[in-house]
Amino acid sequence: MEYFFTSDANITRQTDGSWRINNSNVRLNVDTPPNTEPWKNVEITGYARVVDQVHIKGNPEAATDDFDLNWLARGGEHNTEDPCEGSAYTAILDLNGTVGWKKEIWFPGGYTDERRAHKVVTDPLLNRWIGFKAIMYNTNNTNVKMESYIDNRNTNYWVQVTNLTDNGNWYAKSPDSEFNRADCGRPKNYLITNGGSLVTFRSDNIVWDFKNLSIREIQAP
Repeated sequence: MEYFFTSDANITRQTDGSWRINNSNVRLNVDTPPNTEPWKNVEITGYARVVDQVHIKGNPEAATDDFDLNWLARGGEHNTEDPCEGSAYTAILDLNGTVGWKKEIWFPGGYTDERRAHKVVTDPLLNRWIGFKAIMYNTNNTNVKMESYIDNRNTNYWVQVTNLTDNGNWYAKSPDSEFNRADCGRPKNYLITNGGSLVTFRSDNIVWDFKNLSIREIQAP
């Protein structure tokens, strides 16, 4: 697999063998392996230890309340030159211990509202290891199933914390004039049943250590 960053991230090796990444906007993209179909039905796993929040003066994005880890798939690069490539289902683990999912039909104007679990599923993430796993797969190639799991105490004991299905009732929140300007030819409730060239480990506004990042294509039930 080929790893590359879309931001100038500062990564340093830690004494325990993990890696620390210090940047307000981290996008660690993993290409589809050569001579294989694009990432589609996938299991995305990683362990993280959040050590600080990032507040950068003059950076509006870092001034928000978005302090979270995101594992996402089913699209390509997110840029304004090719906005229709920027699709994704995104599993979210927030610093405060809540979880959820978002759908992005195109970048940056095709986001849905977040679908959250209705409770805090774990303790705050600061200064401890936690495992986070996201799974997405098609059901009969008409709906998309999304599940997320946490290993709360870094013991390889995984607990499911979300279980959602996109069956076409999840709509982009932008007004029609904004949504249609990308001219992607997709409805506002577009189901992302296709694969994508990239899987991304993303963070916003945190300093964190990571280890054991993995992606594997799975057989949909």
